[in-house]
Amino acid sequence: MDELSGGIRRMIETLLILYTDARYVLLDEPFSNIAPLYIDELNIHIKRLKAIKGFIITDHYYQRILDISDRLVLLNNGCNYRIDKPEDLHTFGYVPASAFE
Repeated sequence: MDELSGGIRRMIETLLILYTDARYVLLDEPFSNIAPLYIDELNIHIKRLKAIKGFIITDHYYQRILDISDRLVLLNNGCNYRIDKPEDLHTFGYVPASAFE
């Protein structure tokens, strides 16, 4: 695997985790250092598999998980907040209002 890029290695590692027999999967920033094309591909796999297993995904790039999430929780400054719409991220002090312009 030395000839593969770091992003491709990360993609393969994530796919291996997704397709284990585990009923729940915790992914910590799975989209970091992965090309946008592969992020879309991972999202397809996650959407397909979430019918049969649970996912907990943490990622600072919130835009990447909005369309695959059934429920969003923001952990910020020692508190957790339910996120019902993207603008709630601003309301709870995570992103500036300009993020939605």
